[in-house]
Amino acid sequence: MREDLNVHSYDASLAGCNFNVGVHPSGFRITASGFSQKLPDLVGSVTKRINTLIEEMCSPNPSPELEKSFKTQTENLLTETQNFAYDPPYEIASYNLRLLLEERVWHVDEYAIALKSPSLTMRKCAEVVRDCISRRVNVHSLVMGNVDEADVRKLVGAVERGEIGRGAKRQQKHLIAHPHN
Repeated sequence: MREDLNVHSYDASLAGCNFNVGVHPSGFRITASGFSQKLPDLVGSVTKRINTLIEEMCSPNPSPELEKSFKTQTENLLTETQNFAYDPPYEIASYNLRLLLEERVWHVDEYAIALKSPSLTMRKCAEVVRDCISRRVNVHSLVMGNVDEADVRKLVGAVERGEIGRGAKRQQKHLIAHPHN
């Protein structure tokens, strides 16, 4: 997904904006910064592309480039997973602590087994993502700087117009931090 969004990243940087899409155990996070009047367009564009990419990955005949990219990323992730034992000791200790404290956490060996499995396909991965985001979308916003509530609503509306999680139950929490209050 990151490679695919690089086109948007370059255009956004020319407009004085930046964004990042990060994947986390409980979902994914989109962060954006820059000129407030351009952010709704950027966020809307990114969320639309994410949705389109998921649909392309689910299609019966995805493009060969997309298939190749998925295979390359899967191989890279497998290599990274297998090299876990060579990470610094404090990272391994932190990981083991997380295994003890969190529920339903996969062990790194389980990730490696899943990544090696012939049943792992791009389509299955995309279907899981689509299924997860179609159930519930939580939008948490922290907006700081020279913005008002109307600008925040416009920005959050850009996520909805991007149709991430079409038909999903939505929860929204917004915090506006004004620097001069």
